[in-house]
Amino acid sequence: MRSTRPPAVAKWLLQQFGCSPSNAAIIGDMDERYRQGRSRGWYWMEALTAIVGAFLKEVSTHKVAAVCALLVGWTVKVAWLYISMVTYILAFRSWLLVLLIVSVVVCALSA
Repeated sequence: MRSTRPPAVAKWLLQQFGCSPSNAAIIGDMDERYRQGRSRGWYWMEALTAIVGAFLKEVSTHKVAAVCALLVGWTVKVAWLYISMVTYILAFRSWLLVLLIVSVVVCALSA
């Protein structure tokens, strides 16, 4: 026997990421249909479709803000990768320098 409670994670995702003004009504309709015999897969598909649809509607409504957000995101990502790469190179060089100094000291002490 299956539970009459809809999938909690799908419902939570829809509550958190659904952007529709009638979000509560959509969730209520989905819960009712689930209790009438729809499957868990159906509930998940409906929840994800509602989230993606709301996201695409928001992006199409605010095109400039979406493009700016993408540009800022990519700029931060590229800057982070560059800083990480430079830090890695400097740390690697420093590590080699420390290894060289330790080797010279060990050779000098053993001579």
